[in-house]
Amino acid sequence: MQGNHWGPRTNFTVTPDASARTSYRVAMLFDPPADLSPARLCRDDPLTLPSVTDTDTTTLFAAFCRERRSLTEIKGSVPRPSGPEDPVFGDLIAEITNGLFPPDRRYDHDHGGCRLWLNCD
Repeated sequence: MQGNHWGPRTNFTVTPDASARTSYRVAMLFDPPADLSPARLCRDDPLTLPSVTDTDTTTLFAAFCRERRSLTEIKGSVPRPSGPEDPVFGDLIAEITNGLFPPDRRYDHDHGGCRLWLNCD
């Protein structure tokens, strides 16, 4: 995940120290059931959630959570990699990370030249 996101420098870790902002976290589940909601991914311990193994692909469902709510979520699939060192696996993690933390493109909210916070009569 390191270096594959937009925004401030972030140290993604599974062993947070005292400097971690504990109200924020990334939850990930490999091969989730199709009906799994982002809210449940953030609310429940991913280690207790069910997985559905498909022999042809690996699917990763991830959410950027604040407390127990999803701020962003994304799901992606790749042909089943041979293991964590397989470049396909690394590409999946990189793309999922990039999608969880989209750039702040303030002009995406532009409506005919008028930004939402302006009064453009």
